[in-house]
Amino acid sequence: YEDAATSSVANEARPPVLSRQTTHRWVNAAGASQPRPRPIRRRPSVRTQTSSTREHWGLILAVVSITLLASATIVSACRSLPTRTSTFIAGLQLQVTQDVPEIPPTGPLDQGIPQTSTILARDGSVLSEINDVRYGRRVVLPLSEISPYLVLATIAAEDRRFFTHTGVDPVSFIRALIQNATSDGVASGASTLEMQLIRNLYMPDEKTEQNLSRKLREAVAAYRLDERASKAQIIETYLNSVFYGNQSYGAEAASQRYFGTSARDLSISEAALLAGLPQSPVAYDPLTRFDQAKRRQEHVIELMVQADMISAEQAQAATAAPIELRDQAGYEARFQHWVNYIADLTRSRYGPEALYTAGLRVYTTIDPMIQSLAEDVVARNEDIRVQARATNSAMVIIDPATSQILAMVGSKDFKDDSIAGQV
Repeated sequence: YEDAATSSVANEARPPVLSRQTTHRWVNAAGASQPRPRPIRRRPSVRTQTSSTREHWGLILAVVSITLLASATIVSACRSLPTRTSTFIAGLQLQVTQDVPEIPPTGPLDQGIPQTSTILARDGSVLSEINDVRYGRRVVLPLSEISPYLVLATIAAEDRRFFTHTGVDPVSFIRALIQNATSDGVASGASTLEMQLIRNLYMPDEKTEQNLSRKLREAVAAYRLDERASKAQIIETYLNSVFYGNQSYGAEAASQRYFGTSARDLSISEAALLAGLPQSPVAYDPLTRFDQAKRRQEHVIELMVQADMISAEQAQAATAAPIELRDQAGYEARFQHWVNYIADLTRSRYGPEALYTAGLRVYTTIDPMIQSLAEDVVARNEDIRVQARATNSAMVIIDPATSQILAMVGSKDFKDDSIAGQV
């Protein structure tokens, strides 16, 4: 054969060239060029065709079967999704609600929380206060006897939407969840006054825990608390139980400890300082960290202005007002022999715990003036004791008309151990 590119005969008969590809042609004996004969193709046998057809349809059936199976699985999963979701949610609710603390159905919200007992003289003056050594000093007052400035300052500092939410503030709660989820630790608490009450009164063993489970249980219990009690009861209980530092629980104990006055007489300046303490009683302790406490007080005053609770003029005056701290740890016991006698009588009548936890006010018959005279008589008549060859002296004065004890002196010096003065 010859190359068609050099054959004149081939060039005359060839079709238009569409590419650079070289075409080969056969040349017959007469010198005429003709196309190369096509190779003979053999038809596959019937057996080969049948095998290929079977493989083809088998592949199609396999794909269809897999598709149908996958579709059925997806449909089944989608149909069971609501049931599974409902089961999961129900299980979560059951787990959370099982551990939600119980709220007293009736009576005071703070029942069972220790209160300071007070022993008083005939004229109503305080002879002694008896506290639970595991708790601290706590004196309960009705809301009407607590300064309204302290109520407003507390709401501004701790729970600005207190009167509008139902135990849980959704805005603050969601914000706190987002902040805590995007931080290494707990960046925000978002605790309403109800949630703080739940934690302080009914979950004392978990107060230092910071996790979602505890927060959810707090929220559920706070919602129930808001249904159980009025807002007035909630804020009253909060102000009578929150810890203000230095063994002072409640507004009255804190007011007396820091300012030497009652909670009913607090000014805006004093109320703002107290309202800032519960966030961190140690960090803002006015007795040891006055500068930090002062900055916190000024921030609370700003919050009160933002909430339209006080005017700018009132805020300026409160910020500039001097703070006079008294640091009164409590009442120092008077007439200790008589106090011990009354404490023994109270324990025998009301049980061993009531005196330390029930907040009793024990009114007694002792007359402070007569008692002071009796103590002076015993101290000035030491020679009589010597003549009587006695180791100690004592005196009891009783009103014969009523049999009431007006004075009781157990020794010349209660603190003198050499004469067993406390006996």
